[in-house]
Amino acid sequence: MGLCYALASSLLGLLCTTWGTPGWLLMGGVFVASDLTMPYVIQWAGRSRELADNAD
Repeated sequence: MGLCYALASSLLGLLCTTWGTPGWLLMGGVFVASDLTMPYVIQWAGRSRELADNAD
């Protein structure tokens, strides 16, 4: 998890500081894409949890 935090802050700094406006737009696109996929991830997690609960 520590590596994730280190890479995320480095990537954010690289994109938003070095690239300027295109970097901010790219980061915005990443956030929009993650928001759009979240309902599917939640549904998958619910289905996999039900399967795990039934296995007990």
